[in-house]
Amino acid sequence: MKLSNFKINQNQNLYKFNEDSLRLLRMIKTLPTDACVADLGAGSGIISIGISKNFKVKKIHSFEICKDSYESLKNNVSINKCKSITPLHQNYKDLEDKKFENYYNLIISNPPYFKKNEGKLPKSKELQYAKHEIAASLSDLINIALKCLKNKGRAIFCYPQIRNSDVLKKINNRNLFLKRKEIVKNKKRDLIFYEFIKLLPKA
Repeated sequence: MKLSNFKINQNQNLYKFNEDSLRLLRMIKTLPTDACVADLGAGSGIISIGISKNFKVKKIHSFEICKDSYESLKNNVSINKCKSITPLHQNYKDLEDKKFENYYNLIISNPPYFKKNEGKLPKSKELQYAKHEIAASLSDLINIALKCLKNKGRAIFCYPQIRNSDVLKKINNRNLFLKRKEIVKNKKRDLIFYEFIKLLPKA
């Protein structure tokens, strides 16, 4: 994974990507050339653009609900000339539409870490949506992965270690199986980076 072959402009007033997004990118080892990818909560586009620049894929749908972040995403996609990326100014919960059923080879997300009523909300609406489960929750992310991934498709995302039991409880016995996880310890919080694979029962 090369991180030097693209450029990301970031608005200082918006949520800025960090090492978490880069680590999520590094978890992607291979993708088929006809792959369809969904980046849920794309922000300024670091993950989508990183995939586009390092893998030959068919399409990447980059979902971003906040208008200013969406404009930043569009600008970065244009700067990097990523024709495979379609920026979408909408909540990724819209993926509940039947046309996206069994559609994606990869669903990837650096989601909000905190529950809706947990902790102090930032003043900025953009940061509220980025850090707290206001627009979509862990349950939404899991349900979308279960519905929208193709068989043998993968879901890659991260959560604080304190929410590990929540993640496993939501996924338990529902056709998503843990393929890999990495625990990263830092000063703010310990994070778990997950890779799940969707496996449907054999007919």
